[in-house]
Amino acid sequence: MATEILNSEDDEEGGSTESVSGSGSTEEEEEELVGAPAAALCEQVVPLLRYLDRKVYKHFDRVKDERLEEFAKEKAKLTEALDSEQAQNRILSEELVRQTRLLEQCQLARQADEELIRRLQSECGELRAQRAEAESQLVVIEDDRRREADRTKEEMARRVTHCLRGYAHWEVAAQEKLTLRELELRAAGLLTGDSRSRRRVAKKLDSFLSKSRDTMATLETEVSAVLRRLGLRSRAEDWQVSPSVRTCVLCAFCELRVLFTAYE
Repeated sequence: MATEILNSEDDEEGGSTESVSGSGSTEEEEEELVGAPAAALCEQVVPLLRYLDRKVYKHFDRVKDERLEEFAKEKAKLTEALDSEQAQNRILSEELVRQTRLLEQCQLARQADEELIRRLQSECGELRAQRAEAESQLVVIEDDRRREADRTKEEMARRVTHCLRGYAHWEVAAQEKLTLRELELRAAGLLTGDSRSRRRVAKKLDSFLSKSRDTMATLETEVSAVLRRLGLRSRAEDWQVSPSVRTCVLCAFCELRVLFTAYE
C-alpha cells in the first residue's frame, strides 16, 4: 500500500515535471537538487513498506484464521445446542401430546363417572322410594296380620273353651247319670233294707259328693293348664265350670242325702 502511494506520488511528480518542461532551466536544476534525496529515501522506505505489508497480510491471515476457527467452534457449539434444544423440544412436544391425550382420557373418564354417579343417584332415589313404599305396605301387612292373628287367636280360644266346656259337661253329665242310676238302685234296696244299709248308702253319698267336688276342681285345673299352654292365660283365669252344671249336680246329691237322712 505504501509503495502504491509512493508510486502514485512519483507518477504525479513526473507528470508535473513534464507539464512544466517548458519552464526555465533554473527550475529544472532546482528540481533535480530536491529529487535526489527523495529518490534515496524512497529506495530505503519501499522495502520497509513491503516488509510491513507482508507482516500485515500475515497477521491479517492469522487473525482471520483464528476468527474463522472461533466462528467454526461457536457454530459447532450453537449447532450442538440447537440440536439439543430441538431434541428437547421434540421430547417436550411428545410429552405434551401424551399429556394432552391423557387429559382427554381423564376428561372422558370423568364424564363417564359423572354420568354413572347421576344414574346411580337416580336409581338410589327410586330404590329409596320403593323402600319407603315397601315399608308402608309392610306396616299395613303387619297390622293386617296382627289383627288376623288376634282374630284367629280369639276364635281358637273360643273354640277351645267351647270344646273343653263341652267335654266337662259331657263328663259331669255322664258321671251324674251313672251315679244317679246307682243311687236309684240303692234307694230301691233301702226301701226293704235296715238302718245300717241306709247309713252305708248315706256315707257313700257323702263320699261321692266330695269326689264330685274334687273332680270339678281337677277339671278346672286341667282346663286352665291347657289354656295356658295355648297362650290363653286370660282365658284360663276366667274359665270355670258352668255354674248350672255345678248347681245341678250338687242339688241332686243334696236331695239324695236328705232323702237317706229322713229314712234313717
